[in-house]
Amino acid sequence: MNNASTPRMQNLMRIETLIAQDLSDILSKENDNTNNINLYNIGEYWVAFEKSAYQLEQISDNVNSTVVIRLKDRPFPLIFNTISNNDVKMFSKQTKQHHFLQLPTKSLNSQSFNAWYKELTEQ
Repeated sequence: MNNASTPRMQNLMRIETLIAQDLSDILSKENDNTNNINLYNIGEYWVAFEKSAYQLEQISDNVNSTVVIRLKDRPFPLIFNTISNNDVKMFSKQTKQHHFLQLPTKSLNSQSFNAWYKELTEQ
């Protein structure tokens, strides 16, 4: 079986494509984000970055592992996590045929987010 055809590899390739094509827009949304979870559809999963990834962990026990990556064009690590379509449906019924979904949430605790970010990126 070709590794590129496994569901896991397909999801990783979709995340890679999303980052390559939309990273500036994603980071712009996250920079100003204080009370939303911004989710991007990658097939059977949704991916959240930075502040949205933190907020997603705060509201759901079903978040898949949080990933820290270092990109050559970015001075700081990028953090993301994923959640399945089925788990997103617990928070929103508008998941069909959407590329982007924004879930309102409580206001971001910047101090807690900064501690979370530091803990993940300094490992």
